[in-house]
Amino acid sequence: MEETGFSAENCKLIGELHPLPGYIQSNAHIVRCDAHPDDTAETDRLEISEVHLMSWPDILNKIVFGEINEMQAVSAILFTKEFELAKKRAL
Repeated sequence: MEETGFSAENCKLIGELHPLPGYIQSNAHIVRCDAHPDDTAETDRLEISEVHLMSWPDILNKIVFGEINEMQAVSAILFTKEFELAKKRAL
């Protein structure tokens, strides 16, 4: 909330990644949350100046064209997208 002005609810752990299993024991957790703007939030403008809401196709295009290329972010985004698709197929 401090960095984005959004608060989260209905948080659920959906996955765990091991970024460098051959070198260090370090786990990264992927948490799926419902987020919504919180008008009472006091954001830290020194850390984050803007928040951009994007559709799944826009996010995936940014990955394909290298605009989002940090390995853990890409992994978490793609994992979350597949999680959402699997959830829809199960219904």
